[in-house]
Amino acid sequence: MNHLQRGIASFFAILIVFQIVLLLPAYSVPSDLNHADVTVYTHNHYPTSLSDDVWEVYEERSALILQALDFYNYSAYGLYPIAPSTAKYNCHSYAWYDRSSTNIIWINNPIAFVTDATPITASNVQPGDIVVYTEQGDIIHSAVVESISGGELVLVSKWGEAGVYRHTLYQNPYSPPDVQSVVSYYRIECKYNHYYTDLGRTKHQATCWCGNSIVEEHSMIASGNLFVCSKCGHSVEMWSNEPVTE
Repeated sequence: MNHLQRGIASFFAILIVFQIVLLLPAYSVPSDLNHADVTVYTHNHYPTSLSDDVWEVYEERSALILQALDFYNYSAYGLYPIAPSTAKYNCHSYAWYDRSSTNIIWINNPIAFVTDATPITASNVQPGDIVVYTEQGDIIHSAVVESISGGELVLVSKWGEAGVYRHTLYQNPYSPPDVQSVVSYYRIECKYNHYYTDLGRTKHQATCWCGNSIVEEHSMIASGNLFVCSKCGHSVEMWSNEPVTE
């Protein structure tokens, strides 16, 4: 291929990319790709509902479209992705469910995850917390707080079918001047109520669905001639010398 032919090929390649960029809104949700409804669970094992539109995505977008997404975001925000573009998962799935490159879950409405989390104020935000962007009451984006530098949040989030980006609170497609988005902050916290292991006498081990556990004192209540822990079931006769609590 001579220089003229390479030049013509490059021109048409750029033209195709720009045509794809003009159609980028169509690639914000992979509804045209092979997918199926699926139920997933929050950190504390609350299930998503059918109305949340959670999908398992089996098909990938073409490499040309994914490259165009990267090109567009670099042109608009000056950012390169830190993880590749893919139609398999989105921002909500990345922030709330699975941050691995093998994720194939697309979550359109993360309300189950938001409801399971603990709201916090902007002054209490710390790395690992999640920023939620809403517009007119609809959740439009979720991002993870990676760090705080000079009082400014450094976030990491997936941008639709585009890649995962490191960005600031307002350096992203979800809060430009023409979008009246509102941000709120949440923390994923364990609710140690999956199961309890009796440790005898005064304490038991409480375990979260995620596998984390803590040791806490029994929650004893009177039941007939017994004191019974309402959580693990440890029981003590009322006339026993065994202490109920330390």
